[in-house]
Amino acid sequence: MRDVGAVPAVFGTLDRVRQLEEVAGFVIGLAFSGTDPNSAVPCVGGAQ
Repeated sequence: MRDVGAVPAVFGTLDRVRQLEEVAGFVIGLAFSGTDPNSAVPCVGGAQ
């Protein structure tokens, strides 16, 4: 991830992985539709 300029963030333990996958799908869907994902998902600690 760092190779492309991304910064990893910890969102919780593995028992929450299903929810993280759902959010990732939502964000990817926004990006592919031409919508800025930052308009729907707040900035998480450490991310800029």
